Amino acid sequence: MSDTQIKEWFRRFKDGRVSVDSDLRSDRPSTSKTALFPKLKHPLKGKRFDNVEEIKRNVTRELLAITKKDFQDSFRKWVHR
Repeated sequence: MSDTQIKEWFRRFKDGRVSVDSDLRSDRPSTSKTALFPKLKHPLKGKRFDNVEEIKRNVTRELLAITKKDFQDSFRKWVHR
């Protein structure tokens, strides 16, 4: 745990917090956990890029590899929530 996180938790307990359990959140999941995110992330994970242009090329290539059906399914699920 970083010093910043330790200081944040110290402040929370000093302000009266009595539990380390996570706060309740809305039912809506994080947008980064949609079905499309892993399809973009996994092929790029662990790779090193020399410059921003190389990152753009690789991300664009992976985005173009995601099928139209995958996009449609993801948006359908997103709208359904």
